[in-house]
Amino acid sequence: FWTFARNELARGHFPLWTPHSLGGWSFPGFPHTACFYPLSVIFYLLPYEPATTYNTLIHLIISALLMRRFLRGLEVSRFASLLGALLWSTGGLFFFYCTFLPLLWTIAWTPLFFDSARRWMSGGKFAHLALFIIAGLLQFLGGSIESFFYEIIALALFLLVLCRTQSGENPGRVMGLFLG
Repeated sequence: FWTFARNELARGHFPLWTPHSLGGWSFPGFPHTACFYPLSVIFYLLPYEPATTYNTLIHLIISALLMRRFLRGLEVSRFASLLGALLWSTGGLFFFYCTFLPLLWTIAWTPLFFDSARRWMSGGKFAHLALFIIAGLLQFLGGSIESFFYEIIALALFLLVLCRTQSGENPGRVMGLFLG
């Protein structure tokens, strides 16, 4: 995808249509191109191999930091949250995702998606809702839309469990969050 996009941009054209497979298809219309994902800009600036390496490393670091934040928000100890973040970002799951970048780009924002929703549900500020929307948008633009929708289902279940286990939580806010 990215070699085609770079070549088109170098010619002064936005890559709207790729004629190279299946009789041609819409480049921005195919989600796995993730052409509107902000962190994919590195593929327009560098050759494919170094761009892939740097982009993967950036996403692994982002995901580890966000997972540590999520776990600390759940009142997990410092050591356990650090260990959890390292296992999350360097485990077999992420190494599998490194072979399909749109999936990595979507999954990397999962901890922020869950954490910001949890914080907003716990009576948080508008900033938590804004972070939730930003994380969801980044996941959607990351290119693996099917994974994003699975995460929405997992998040709904996670928040419903939190509502049942913590006093003072309002399950109606969970439904409002997802219906909105």
